[in-house]
Amino acid sequence: MWTQALSHPFLLLVGCALLIELVSRLLPRSSAGGPASQYARRLSTVPVLLYVAILGFYLLTPAYEDHVEPSVTAVSWAIVQGQPAYPDPDGPAMYGLPYGPMLFLANGLTMRVLGPGLASSKVAGCAAALASLLLVAIALRRAPVPDRRAALALMPLLYLTFGAASFWVRAEPLLLLCAAASVLSVTVPALPAVVVAGVSLGLATNLKVSAPIYLIPALALLWRRHGLPAAVGVVAISAVIAAAPFLVSGTFSPSTYLYWLGSAASEGVRIQGIPGALERAAFLSMPLLMAAGDRRCDKELSGMTLFRVTLVASMLLSLPAAIKHGTGPYHFLPFVPSVVYAGRLRTWLLIRPSAMIAACVTIAFVALSMWVPPVTALPGRQIVEELRHLERLHAGTSAMGYSAAYRPSFFRPVLVFDGQPYVLDSASVMDWHWRGRPFPPAVIDGLRKCAVQTWMLPRGAPPFQLPNAYPVAGDIFPEEFRLAFQENYVLETRGQWFDVWRCGR
Repeated sequence: MWTQALSHPFLLLVGCALLIELVSRLLPRSSAGGPASQYARRLSTVPVLLYVAILGFYLLTPAYEDHVEPSVTAVSWAIVQGQPAYPDPDGPAMYGLPYGPMLFLANGLTMRVLGPGLASSKVAGCAAALASLLLVAIALRRAPVPDRRAALALMPLLYLTFGAASFWVRAEPLLLLCAAASVLSVTVPALPAVVVAGVSLGLATNLKVSAPIYLIPALALLWRRHGLPAAVGVVAISAVIAAAPFLVSGTFSPSTYLYWLGSAASEGVRIQGIPGALERAAFLSMPLLMAAGDRRCDKELSGMTLFRVTLVASMLLSLPAAIKHGTGPYHFLPFVPSVVYAGRLRTWLLIRPSAMIAACVTIAFVALSMWVPPVTALPGRQIVEELRHLERLHAGTSAMGYSAAYRPSFFRPVLVFDGQPYVLDSASVMDWHWRGRPFPPAVIDGLRKCAVQTWMLPRGAPPFQLPNAYPVAGDIFPEEFRLAFQENYVLETRGQWFDVWRCGR
């Protein structure tokens, strides 16, 4: 029952509003319906501290919440070791991901400074999430916003309504930082505004090609305030930054990047996901509706109507990304900095600020109860120790294999940290299988030639039998792949979590 809060956030908000309205009528002296200023001082610090504690918990937990996180981590460290970020689609390796170079550079360079590890792989995302809170706080302080403490209380709560997406090892935390920087750009003079917005747009585009949609409200406001020359300057700066990784490093091939990007764009959408996505957008837009009556503040902040209109329009434009197969409402997450800046916590119709806070707390709690148990279910440190023990026992190249016992394979970056090449990524294979393409012959030939000498296979299920996470019938590995594996590899060592299959030739 409680999980419905994630599916119907707007209905939950209405329910909270009705309950608080009833309480306020029965208990007229209750503070439940008081203005934001009455509880802002109490709430502004607690949610931020709670958010920092949750980030600390995730940072120190040796496990990942989502199966793409270890993929990003492994590729990020593989490029530090000299592997291409985007493999040849006809080559013997499959690990192509539809992200821009900046995601791998940010995570790879962070691990290079701190040392490769599961904890250090999460530092870039956690730091970006915290930095986004700080930038929006600075922007609110520079603007004549009377209830900025309430806004700062709302921001981490909105983050947590998206589960772990605001700090996981994917593009979203870095997109939050870019979006927050774009919000800050509308509060500074013309020249620094152009520089900050240009850098933000370039970095965001280099994370995801669809990312500029999150910066549209700030860019539109900059254009209005500073004119066409400023807009041209922003575009010029962003173009240089977006192109730089492809121009200065052979690690990032534009052609193979476009190939994997184009492949991901063909995954199709879930029509049945439209109502839920619209409801999430409506819930996220509520602070904008609450701001409708704040005429004095809007007069002092010129252009806020344009900002809000373009913000809602951008949410609607992002709808296809939120209903693609394999994605979800977290695609709305990078709009939060703009919503917090342009929104207000004021009573709108029967919806009081306390109702918005209550709905966010409820959704965040439900989301927390859904992602924490899987992250803590396995003894991560023991699994890492076993992987390295098995790796030391068997000389030569080692790689992670896959089975229906899927979650232990989330520790595959450990092998890459130890200098092993990254060969096979389950998320990439799932994307490939979803698109209905024939399995690359070069990957199967690699099995026949024993290019990888030992495979670490999670125990508890047959080797290389893994159903697609997308709604596609059948295993992601074809029978020809499994046959080549069985003909050339033999089970040599059994561990508690992994079986070691070694080349029998």
